[in-house]
Amino acid sequence: MSSDDIVGLIAVIGLFGVPIVWTIAHYCHLSWKSWHEISLKREMVQRGYTAEQIMAVLAAPSDAVPHRPASGTATTAQPAHQAVL
Repeated sequence: MSSDDIVGLIAVIGLFGVPIVWTIAHYCHLSWKSWHEISLKREMVQRGYTAEQIMAVLAAPSDAVPHRPASGTATTAQPAHQAVL
């Protein structure tokens, strides 16, 4: 094999290999997200959440900030005291 053949082989692998790997990774990511969503739904059902509560959680945008009480009304967390052995 000459160096021109190797360059051509690498070009063909890059031309077809990269889109194939990207497509596989994309669909693996979609199935992973779906698997986690189904797992979340099952866990919420087991914990007794209503269908409306489950839909509200799933409809919330992923970058949503959780609701926090107005400043001054929230209590600060206290450190846990552990026994020293």
